[in-house]
This record gives sequence, structure tokens and C-alpha cells, in this order.
Amino acid sequence: MRSPALSARPVVTVGAMTERAQLRGAGLRLPVVLASTSAAAGGALVTGLAIMNPFNLAHAGTFGTIGVAVLFLFLGVTFALAPWCVPVRVAAAIAAVGLGAILVPMSVASHVIGGTGRPVASTKAADGSDLVVQRDNWIDEWPVIRLGRGSGPLRQESLVYYGPMYGELPSDVRFAGDHQIAFSVGDRDYTSTYDPWTLEVDPIDCQYDDDC
Repeated sequence: MRSPALSARPVVTVGAMTERAQLRGAGLRLPVVLASTSAAAGGALVTGLAIMNPFNLAHAGTFGTIGVAVLFLFLGVTFALAPWCVPVRVAAAIAAVGLGAILVPMSVASHVIGGTGRPVASTKAADGSDLVVQRDNWIDEWPVIRLGRGSGPLRQESLVYYGPMYGELPSDVRFAGDHQIAFSVGDRDYTSTYDPWTLEVDPIDCQYDDDC
């Protein structure tokens, strides 16, 4: 005869054990989903700042590429662990990672093709800012002047002058005081102003205008 103690013991079924395991797994997934979502949001923020580039960072393209990679990588993780049915999770994760795998190489390629140009002459100001005259782009050579400051990943750089393809190089390029840049192209004199903090420039674009 079964004792009362044994008959009162609760019976744990396989279904109950499976449900508990699912709840435990869901509880473990939640922090990972929150962390990956936060990382994806950080990637989106970096990408947005790189696109707007309010401080004219020379390496904004690199930051944007990293931001895109982080965004879609962690979107894939978030979708893979989201509380959806398995086919939807897998499809969403593959779509996110696949889109990132397309956009990241495109971003890298555009950054490489743009090139840094071939410096011809340069001058420095007392505050560390510099003006560089160069032939821009490795496919077609346009004469340009770039205003820069600093070095490394946080270097700032802005376009001051963009001349016509194979045009004459600017001469007498100098800082003219009061946040101004002066230079000459042939028999014409130009002046451009810039913001000392963001290095935002009022550019002179003659890329498609020989008579500007």
C-alpha cells in the first residue's frame, strides 16, 4: 500500500519540464537581446553622425563603415533571438546580415575610390591648421585645396577649392587672417571663409565651370 507521503508528492510531467526550460531560455535571451539592440542603436548613431559629419572629420567614411557593420551585425543577433517563430527569426537575421554584407563593401569601395589625392604644396598656420594643394582622385586629376587640422582618426578636413579637370593649380595659397583663406588661380584672386571649430568652409567649386 502506497504511503500518504508518496501519494502527495507532485508529479512533474515532460510537458512541464519543457515549459520551464523554455521560460528559463527566454529569461536568458532577454539580456542578450537588450544588449544587441543597444549595440545596433549605437551603430546606427555612429553611422548617422558619420553621414552628417558636423565636424568635417577626414575619416568619417571609416567611422560610417564601422557603424554600418555594427548596426547590421547586431540587428542579425537581435532578430535571431527575438520572440518570434523560428522561420521568421531566421529569415530576418539572414536578411539583416546579408544587407550588411552588401553595404559594408560598398562603403569601403567608395572610400578607397575617392582617394586622398596627390599633394603638391602645403602651408601651416600658427594654430596648427594646414592648407594642402593637391591633384585629387586617381582617375581624373582636379586641382583642389583642402583645409585640415589635427592628425590621426580625429583629423578634420574640408574642401576649400575644387578646380576643373586638369586645370591650373592654385598659387599663393595662404591664411589671410580672421578665419579667411586667400589664393590665386591664373589672374584671378579668391577668398574663402571657414569656421574655426567645425572647419566648415564656404567653398569655391569650379569643377564644371572653367570661367568661375
